[in-house]
Amino acid sequence: MKRIKSFKLFESTENKANIAQEIEDIFSIVQESGLEVSDVYSGNSLSMGTRDVITDHREFHSNIGPDGRWDRTFQSINVRLKSKDKSLNGFMIQDDFFEELKDAIGHTESLYGLELRNLYLRTANGAWFKDVDTMKNWIEDLPFAQKRSLKYVLYLDITFEVMGDLLEEVRFSDVVKIKSTDSEVATNIHKMVTKAKDFTGKLSRYVPLKSSKPGRPEMIAIDYNDTVEHDLRKRISERTNFTSTDEFNFFFREFLNEIFPYEIGKKLHKSGKYSLYSVKHDFSVIVFFNIERWTRGIKELNLITILPGKTGLDVIDIIDI
Repeated sequence: MKRIKSFKLFESTENKANIAQEIEDIFSIVQESGLEVSDVYSGNSLSMGTRDVITDHREFHSNIGPDGRWDRTFQSINVRLKSKDKSLNGFMIQDDFFEELKDAIGHTESLYGLELRNLYLRTANGAWFKDVDTMKNWIEDLPFAQKRSLKYVLYLDITFEVMGDLLEEVRFSDVVKIKSTDSEVATNIHKMVTKAKDFTGKLSRYVPLKSSKPGRPEMIAIDYNDTVEHDLRKRISERTNFTSTDEFNFFFREFLNEIFPYEIGKKLHKSGKYSLYSVKHDFSVIVFFNIERWTRGIKELNLITILPGKTGLDVIDIIDI
């Protein structure tokens, strides 16, 4: 087996759980291919060495050292993709899937200092690949009958090597240590660090536009991707410096008024997903904008998710605000 030790490191601290959730959001790009993230976990994995493809797990045996123990292992983060349709036994690999997968992998590598080590395609037999292009070429070279069998792929595991201290958690509250705790500065910092967050409030359904004419207020209707599976308020709490839903609502109102309606037809030039990056707060709001409906007077916006930093997968453009 390629994974010799698995343990749920992400469950040990809140920060690691946040990383797992962020990686899951990044890989949501493959959902259009009928896949979804079923698990993100960490452990120790075996190296493929110089091989491009391994079709028999016993080939990993060459990684056993002279003392009979496994060598050339590395600390890893693993992402498992499975079919969104639970009624199916597997999923079919489509052409667009490879590019979407490469985008998600590349973004995960750059954001967390990881390096892709292999992909494991679980079919009737299973095979490991050093990268996406190798997997694509291997599939394209298969005989027709075997290609048809790929609709029964059970899952796809993506293994990254942890290159830095990603799994070492450092909190602001651990760093700020002031001995003179009776000082006003220390007291204020302590309040900032320990202030309780409250995201039980509702997200504003409508954002008023400051560009509205007197007596004719205009609103943008916001559709939030806030579900049990995608708890948007939890993501706002974890990925921004806001302490309440009210704070975010105030920010989002001012944020949208910086771009609507001034950039319609300019930066917002066609329908699709955009990343709206807050320069001040250093996070990205991923939205879907429909320019055709807007020009018909239907002012609406779909907020898909919140991601840390300046980022955007499968988006038309990243817009600094």
